[in-house]
Amino acid sequence: MGSVKKITEKLKTLPRILALVVAAGFTTGVAAGEWHPEAVIGGKLRALVYVPTSEPKLAGKRALMVSLHGCRQTNQEFKIGANWQTQADKYGMVVVLPQSSSEGPGGGAGCWHFHIGMKAKRSSSDAKYLLDLVSTMLADPSLNLDPAQVYLTGLSSGGGMSNLLGCLAPDIFAGIGANAGPGLGYDRKPASLIEPNIPAARVAENCQLLAGPHKSYFSTQLYSAIAGSADVRVSPNWTRINVGALVAVYNTNTTLKNCAINSLAGSGKLTTWCDMQGPRASKIIVDGMGHMWPAGA
Repeated sequence: MGSVKKITEKLKTLPRILALVVAAGFTTGVAAGEWHPEAVIGGKLRALVYVPTSEPKLAGKRALMVSLHGCRQTNQEFKIGANWQTQADKYGMVVVLPQSSSEGPGGGAGCWHFHIGMKAKRSSSDAKYLLDLVSTMLADPSLNLDPAQVYLTGLSSGGGMSNLLGCLAPDIFAGIGANAGPGLGYDRKPASLIEPNIPAARVAENCQLLAGPHKSYFSTQLYSAIAGSADVRVSPNWTRINVGALVAVYNTNTTLKNCAINSLAGSGKLTTWCDMQGPRASKIIVDGMGHMWPAGA
């Protein structure tokens, strides 16, 4: 979030058309600084919402962070262990933790329905449900949300869904964060999770094809991916491929350069790509970390 300001200022100069049907209004009904009891938002997904007590950081409007759990997890577990409340208070942003619909391959394990890849549509399954959720929350004036500050993150299956929606709806999501998430082109074969069989150039092509008429929004979108070097469930090579793909996508609108390679205060490496306005993409590989969310319990 620390690198968002300049990018968000650029976003606010662009016309933003939310081509979504707004479902019934959502009102938190609880005091700031508390988690809203789980409720259906947007017509399909159950979700937990946290509204901070702190002031928003940009333009007097709150950012919205949508964060997606992994397979065999719940949003309740993410609420307890992912450390989002601390970050929400720090940045004055609203956090929403939806529960997957359990549709599609892996649905029985609570996975997000991202495996359909290039067959994904904004009008069906989890892609539609998440876009409806965002639209409903943006329509609630009590939340004071800025449509130019909507972000999507996720772990594992949630990271795969984040990668998919970041390409499918760049006009909605100003920034994407993928933690140990497969990329566009994942063929649902378990072996492909361990040994990705698709080059970054193909992932970049898939991403632009999915964006269709919304490709111009890649000119300001942010992307960050993180993985553990010891992840034996989803290879950290997926993170390398995904970052390479998004840097290539963003390079069609502007020129990105590798602007920093830093060792992290623990064990790991951060690589950052910048345009003339500042950081646009980053990759973090944490030494020795397995398949996990590296920001909480």
